[in-house]
Amino acid sequence: PATSMDDFISPEARDLISSMLVADPFARLGGYARAEHDIQEHDWFTGFDFDKLANKELTPPWTPEITDPLDVSNFDNWDHLKDKKREGKPLTQEEQKLFEDF
Repeated sequence: PATSMDDFISPEARDLISSMLVADPFARLGGYARAEHDIQEHDWFTGFDFDKLANKELTPPWTPEITDPLDVSNFDNWDHLKDKKREGKPLTQEEQKLFEDF
């Protein structure tokens, strides 16, 4: 599919993202019989040890500081969007039909 990913994304990352955004689940990376294996074998994950990940043997590159399990201080604040009402009209049947196969 056509994407607008800029040059700051590596070709491997661009291919991974594009391959996972295919509407047809049978053509989508990870969307068929081998599911996660196809994703894990993608070039972007070259050198990544999924066995160590599964066994919790990897050290994360960054660990956030949290004060309790409900601490959300490391997330962006989106409160300014809460009170906004959606403007516009619902899709027509013709417009909705454009999304039929997605």
